[in-house]
Formats: sequence, C-alpha cells, structure tokens
Amino acid sequence: MVPDSLCFVAGSDKMSAMGPMLAPFRDAASAEEFVAAHGGRILRFEEVDARLLDELRRQGMDHLH
Repeated sequence: MVPDSLCFVAGSDKMSAMGPMLAPFRDAASAEEFVAAHGGRILRFEEVDARLLDELRRQGMDHLH
C-alpha cells in the first residue's frame, strides 16, 4: 500500500546515476524544501505515469543530440 503522503519531485537540477532524478519524499514538506533548493515540481504518486517517465528518460539523453 502506498502512503497518502508519498510524493515525488521531477525536473530538479539533481541527477541520478541513470540520468534525471525522480526524487521520492515521505511528505510534502520535505519535497517543498527540496524544490526550494533544487527546483522541479512536486507530484503525487498517482501523477507518476509512463508519459512522465518517458519525459525524464528523454531529458537524460539531451547530451546525445
């Protein structure tokens, strides 16, 4: 079961080893602090879908163009 408070940040200036990061947070307050420091947008678990993941994957390939 996914906790109601689980959220993610997409589009920040942080990168993971595999490219753009989809950073998970236990609560919105922690996600808001991260966004204030690193940019991005906060998403609820339900908003993370294949389209978003594909967008993040493509961002990680920008350096190849």
